[in-house]
Amino acid sequence: MSREVREKIGLFCNVETEAVIEGRDVETIYELPLHFEKEGLDKIVLEKLNIKANKADLRKWTRFVHRVKEPKDRVTIGFVGKYTELKDAYKSITESFIHAGAENDVAVDVKWIRAEELDGHNVQELLGDISGLLVA
Repeated sequence: MSREVREKIGLFCNVETEAVIEGRDVETIYELPLHFEKEGLDKIVLEKLNIKANKADLRKWTRFVHRVKEPKDRVTIGFVGKYTELKDAYKSITESFIHAGAENDVAVDVKWIRAEELDGHNVQELLGDISGLLVA
């Protein structure tokens, strides 16, 4: 973002020009701390709050983001649930898959399976290609 644009935004939002930061779209939400650190948000906030602090060490976080974005392998987890069409109903679980996958350097693909559709006749068809199963 150009200095001129920052000045204009600062003027109309009653914010100091140096405190105007750019919030770009990122591939994954986990990139935001890295992006905001590059924009100097941490320094701006600390200065405004008059807090002295050392520079943040984001090396572990950077490695985590790298594993999320570029995993070495993939696994598929079957997810059996009653409300699988409402993915947000299981958001905390799907986010935990991202974290667990990153810790193991794999991407976790979720195969959504409605509980009502699973029966003794289609178990192999629905579950035959998965690496693990979670029933919620």
